[in-house]
Amino acid sequence: MSPRPRFAALAPDKGAAILRAAAEELSERGIEGASYNRIIARAGVSKGAMYYYFDDQWDLYATVVRDAGDRAAAAIGAIHPFDDAHSFWDAVLDWYGRMTAFLAAEPVLAGLLKTVIVQPRGAPVGEVMTEYMGRAERAFHGVLEAGVRVAAIRDDIPIELLTRLAFALGEVLDRWTLQHWETLTPEKLEALPREMLAMHMRALAPLPLLLEWETQERHR
Repeated sequence: MSPRPRFAALAPDKGAAILRAAAEELSERGIEGASYNRIIARAGVSKGAMYYYFDDQWDLYATVVRDAGDRAAAAIGAIHPFDDAHSFWDAVLDWYGRMTAFLAAEPVLAGLLKTVIVQPRGAPVGEVMTEYMGRAERAFHGVLEAGVRVAAIRDDIPIELLTRLAFALGEVLDRWTLQHWETLTPEKLEALPREMLAMHMRALAPLPLLLEWETQERHR
């Protein structure tokens, strides 16, 4: 689903206000508890105007989730270039750090992601998440293929299976992190990227590289 063409023609600040109001409501109350009327009041538009831009509340919710995902991806960016096994995992650690920092700086988006990843969601929002997850899994596949070429990723397991393993592990970590987001201390947030790295390395890195990394970690 997507908003009506009239929404795209809105002044950018007005469109952003509608999406922000919906993101705040979904972040605070979840999809099941969100109120279309509260969103309309927050956005400062009439109910008639909202239906002029969106078919219904699910159309709006799906638009908000897509916008949040696009903004998060743009802000966090891709994994930086690498040319060997060590720089590969350094780049992965840096990416985890950027992701964690982004969520810490954007509590509304963190709450919104918690809503759509952890809680049940209606069909239109689920369709957006399926589309997003499909793109993310394809990106994982490309990164892992490049990692195999620089001996950062094990080559004794088919790349398709490694991709599913890495992606599933990433989903579990995302879900756990978002479920516990409000209780994470600054110290825990700072340590989180390296903990995520360790879990992925133990599943994906060749054994000699993993042992070398673990030895270095013990002496940090």
